Amino acid sequence: MANKNQMKTIKVAELLKRFDHEILHKGNLNTDKIYSPTLNRVGLELAYCNNPNHQFHNINSTVLLGTNESEYLLSLKDVRRVEKAFKKVIDLTPPVIILCEGFDRTLGEIFKKVAVNTKAKTTIVYSSLHLHQLYLAIAGWINEQLAEYTLIHGTLMSIDGMGVLIQGESGVGKSEVALQLIRQNALFIADDAVEATNLGNKIFAKSSDIAGKFLEVRGIGLINIIQMFGVSKVKSSSTIDLVITLIKSENVQRQYFERVGEKQQYLNILNASIPHYRIPVTYGRDVANMIQAAVADYKMRSEGYNSASEYINKLNSILKNK
Repeated sequence: MANKNQMKTIKVAELLKRFDHEILHKGNLNTDKIYSPTLNRVGLELAYCNNPNHQFHNINSTVLLGTNESEYLLSLKDVRRVEKAFKKVIDLTPPVIILCEGFDRTLGEIFKKVAVNTKAKTTIVYSSLHLHQLYLAIAGWINEQLAEYTLIHGTLMSIDGMGVLIQGESGVGKSEVALQLIRQNALFIADDAVEATNLGNKIFAKSSDIAGKFLEVRGIGLINIIQMFGVSKVKSSSTIDLVITLIKSENVQRQYFERVGEKQQYLNILNASIPHYRIPVTYGRDVANMIQAAVADYKMRSEGYNSASEYINKLNSILKNK
C-alpha cells in the first residue's frame, strides 16, 4: 500500500553547496526553493526580449547562462536592450541564475544593476565551471532530489541481486519472513516505510530516515539488523524489481490464485509497472522458500524462459497428436 505521491523541493542554498560560486546578487538565498528539475538556457527569452506577444516557458526554473549567451548579448551593442533582456529573464522568477565561466563580467554587473533596481528576489551567482561542466555536475542531482516519491508500507529486501518488496496486511508475517531470508543470504534494505522514487521509469527505493536499519518483529519489538547480523547483511538502497504480496490464510478462500501462471502480473508504482506475485500464507508453508522461488521464476522469465508456456505447449502437442 502506497501513500499519496509527494513532490520534493531543494533550497537554493543546498544547490550552491554542490559547486564553487561567487554571489553577485543575494536575493532570497536562504529561503527560496527549487521546485522544477529543468535547467533553462533562456535563449528564446534573450532573442525575443523585444516581442511583448511571445509566450515564454520554463517559468520558475533554474537559469544557466554561458559563453554563447554572453556573446549574443555583447553583439547587441546597446545597454538598454541588454537590460531589457535581463529584465525578461528575471520576470521568469527563477529561484537562481548561474553565470558560468565565459560569461562576460561587465554583463554580470548590468545584470546585478537590473536585479537591484527591480528588487528581484532571485539569487544570481558566478560559477568557475563552464556551462556544460556545471550541467553535468548538477543536472542528475537535481532530478534525483526533485523526483516524485511515495512512501510504501512493506519490507524491502535484496534477494539474489534483485530488489524485492514484500507487502501484505499487518500481521501476515512480513518481518518473520525477512528474518528467515536474511539467514539465507538476502540483504535487508527497509521495513515498514519504504521511500520509493521514479527515475527514468525505474523505481528506486530506500529506507525512510526514521526506520533506518531497524526491523519490527511482533512479540520481540525492534531489531537492529546491523547489530544482530552484521553490516554485510544491510544494503542502503535498491531498485524495486519485484513485488510479492502475502495473503493471510483466512483470506485465501476468497481470492483467485494462478494455477499455471502463464501471464506475468504487474503492480503500478509511480506509473511504473512492476512484476507482481501473490503468495497465500497458510499453516506450515515455507513462505521464504516460496519468495525465493518467485524470484527465480521471474529471473527465468526475464531471460525468455516461461515454465507455464512450456507446459501448455507440451500439453497442446499431446492433445493434438491424439
